[in-house]
Amino acid sequence: MIVNKIKGMIPLKVKKALRPAVKLLRSLKFRLKLRIIRIRYDVGVHTANRRPKRDTVRLLFVVTYPQTWNSLKTAYEAAAEDPRFDAKIICVPMGYSKRNSAYKGNSTYAFLHELYGDAAVNAYDEQRGEWIALKELRPDYVIYTRTYNNELPEGIKSSAVCAYAKVCMIPYCYMLNCKTVAFTIVMDTEFCMTMYRMYGSSAGISEAVDIRCRKLMGKKGRDRVRYLGFPRFDLTEEKTQPDKDFTTILWMTKFTVDDSYIGLAKSHFMAYLEDMLGYIEAHPRCRLIIRPHPKMMTALISHGIMTKEAVEAMKKRLKTTPRVELDETEDYMDAFDCSDILVTDETSLIAEYFVREKPIVYCETFEDYISEVQKMNRVMYHAETWHQIEEHLDRLCSGEDGMADMRRAVIPEIVPQNAGEIGKSILLDLLDDYRN
Repeated sequence: MIVNKIKGMIPLKVKKALRPAVKLLRSLKFRLKLRIIRIRYDVGVHTANRRPKRDTVRLLFVVTYPQTWNSLKTAYEAAAEDPRFDAKIICVPMGYSKRNSAYKGNSTYAFLHELYGDAAVNAYDEQRGEWIALKELRPDYVIYTRTYNNELPEGIKSSAVCAYAKVCMIPYCYMLNCKTVAFTIVMDTEFCMTMYRMYGSSAGISEAVDIRCRKLMGKKGRDRVRYLGFPRFDLTEEKTQPDKDFTTILWMTKFTVDDSYIGLAKSHFMAYLEDMLGYIEAHPRCRLIIRPHPKMMTALISHGIMTKEAVEAMKKRLKTTPRVELDETEDYMDAFDCSDILVTDETSLIAEYFVREKPIVYCETFEDYISEVQKMNRVMYHAETWHQIEEHLDRLCSGEDGMADMRRAVIPEIVPQNAGEIGKSILLDLLDDYRN
């Protein structure tokens, strides 16, 4: 607050004159930070390699959003059943940031503790009243699924961890492209510098990340990426069957509620909500599941599009509308299993739905995708307007799915042959690294 007051006292002309110097200082500060991280990384890998080997490999899985857990689920569960590993889950509250660091409970911990008991560890030590430091747990490998260090307390950031343990990454998302701002945000420079190994979600993205690491670090950036398959493809067997009395439409929307997000198109939620509800009302044999991005509702408020009261009223309306369900649960798998058709904005979940052999109505026009996504893109239904969505839904709900056979033919090119064992394959790779 004091800093802001001082800034307000500086004349505009002085501010403009100082901008180049401020920009230069920020650049130098960032370069210095990366240099320190590189030294930490080198020391950490050297220390980890020289450390006396234990009978068990100690793994820590870091989770902030319960919705991302499926990326780590099969690797963790394989480790929990294997006596050669000692695995824990570090649960960081959603919404943590440097400005929002006060502890207000931990729904991530509640979700995972219910599933795995004491293997789930609250990142906030309530008895000591402080955030834990992973160094105290003496890990050999710390496995992240999100690269955003700004969402983590100091002792859990990869920039701190890389000084004493090997930082690994299993992506929370099946990235669709590598030529946009979104790719450089997900594959953050700082995190890439700390990353010992990444297990790519696809061959195309693995190659792109490998190129990025070599550009950032030269020879030291080599051999940091493996492609063993996307662990979420271990979980494509459906546990719940769709209701045969209805055609269930799953509608997923992203969190970009306006045009302020650089490189990301605007969500279609506000544009199509009334049309979608009207369609369900007019078609009594159809059901609708609305599953917004976890950040979308708060984004509507923070961007001034709706008040908190208006959002709550909208939620209440959706929850009481016949044959409409607002799905804000931690896991999207039930919605995937019990639906027949997906209508969606651009989403990293698209590959997981695609491999279930179900039709997708895709409401994006961007086409600069990696090769795997291009193959999927060619056999999805595309819509740029509500009228086009409606036409696709009319045909699909009547049982007319002209691309069904073409989709089935593409799936083996997306899902690797080791599907069902991908998480285990990653563990065995870590075990081989530890022993050698």
